[in-house]
Amino acid sequence: MKKLILLLIILNSQFSILNSFCQPTIQWEKSLGGTYIDNAYSIKQTFDSGYIVAGSSSSIDGDVSGNHGAGDAWLVKLDYAGIIQWQHCYGGTNWEWSASIIQTTDSGYVFTGYTASNNDDVSANHGGDDYWVVKINDTGTIQWSKCYGGSGQDYAASIIQTYDGGYAVAGYTYSTNGDVTNNHGNEDYWVVKLNDTGAIQWHRCYGGIGADIAYNITQARDSGFVIVGNTASSDGDFMGTNSGSGGIGIIKTDLSGNVQWSKCLGTGADYGLSVIQTLDGGFTVGGYGGGAFGGWDYLVYKLSDTGSVQWSNSYGGSGDDWGTSIIQLYDGSYVMAGYSGSTDDEVTGNHGGWDYWVLKLNNSGAIIWEQSYGGSYDEVLNSLIATNDGGYALAGISESNDGEVSGHHGGVGNSQDFWVVKLNPDVTTGIDQISTKSSYISIYPNPSDGNLNLDYQLPSGKGELIMTDIAGRVVYSLNISGISGTQKINVADFVNGIYYWKIISGNDVPPNGKIVLLK
Repeated sequence: MKKLILLLIILNSQFSILNSFCQPTIQWEKSLGGTYIDNAYSIKQTFDSGYIVAGSSSSIDGDVSGNHGAGDAWLVKLDYAGIIQWQHCYGGTNWEWSASIIQTTDSGYVFTGYTASNNDDVSANHGGDDYWVVKINDTGTIQWSKCYGGSGQDYAASIIQTYDGGYAVAGYTYSTNGDVTNNHGNEDYWVVKLNDTGAIQWHRCYGGIGADIAYNITQARDSGFVIVGNTASSDGDFMGTNSGSGGIGIIKTDLSGNVQWSKCLGTGADYGLSVIQTLDGGFTVGGYGGGAFGGWDYLVYKLSDTGSVQWSNSYGGSGDDWGTSIIQLYDGSYVMAGYSGSTDDEVTGNHGGWDYWVLKLNNSGAIIWEQSYGGSYDEVLNSLIATNDGGYALAGISESNDGEVSGHHGGVGNSQDFWVVKLNPDVTTGIDQISTKSSYISIYPNPSDGNLNLDYQLPSGKGELIMTDIAGRVVYSLNISGISGTQKINVADFVNGIYYWKIISGNDVPPNGKIVLLK
């Protein structure tokens, strides 16, 4: 029987340290856009080590061409050095917005956001703004485009490819008709599960009679889903989870969307914008709200696998600090990013206005390093990823053309560009540095029939590949010898499920990743 293996590989090769940390420096930065408003909301690294960036644009010049009218969803494909390979506008004569993008297993892409159009690239709009999901090939040509929603307003915020090759989309809806059923009142979280051609398999509203707005979704190791956002409800799916003022709302479901547990954290002024499953099987939520320093602060909650709070913390200064994105690295540490208007307390180096502000935290939430990036006007960071060279990539909005920002296309302070920043690895300083070169690992193809290729470069000349199941049991090991080479891995007889791998190689930092096997 043919088997499909989706390889979701996160490589985080970094330097080990015994002395002190050094904040990552800018490797390159790019302002992308035209003379009007161009906002980046999502970045992903692509299989060729380049980047795909998604957002919206109302420009018709500079880097932007093909606008359909008003604002379009705008995608930019960059190579590894940030050079534009292609760009494309998608939409109709009204407004479109691309909030989230992923690369799919066929090397194409799928993005989601919302649309108010019903012409050109958009058809079958249900009225007002609809969820809009568009599948494109690797050069940006549309393969299919679908609208989902009702006659009210429906806004998609996050999309993932699921273990079965389909997609899950999360956002919020005001609708009570069309594709939307069982709305609890006002806005509800709305999750739509699609197959690989965009047909709805199931959909579900979550919330209560208050306003419930979902911002992010992830698929858990048990194949269920975790959705995070903000809730003002204390009934319905959030009954008994808060004191009535609302806060960060978390819903955990099974594979079919049935609620397993829900939690409300903080107060009504707290927002969860990012959720990840952690190495220990729990979850971490990143966002912003009222904190210890005044104004808005970054917020982080570490939860168990059943939603119990294990620790929480706020970060920032006396100004406003909005946390938008959090990731976990192989060693259990975190990197969190957003934007900050503070110049004191935990925030240093602000260039003026809002800056991109990036924190590295240990696995208990203590700050390892922090860094501000920007110019004298406003920079708003919306998306953070770890890159396969051990660094990071950031994407958002810039109004500056000084400081660390160059190439702005419009008038500074009153027009906005995509601002994409590639950071070097956060290297160490001091004489006790253990390793100056990290391993390189590539496992392919994707998809696979169960026979995988392992390409490796090991400075130590030897290592061991270890694979474990979700319970942490070792199910496969392979000794590797030589500075570089290729070996075969046969997993055709593995049962369906999720498997984790890592390379142990002397003092070198172990790359790691995840394999999902579906028959």
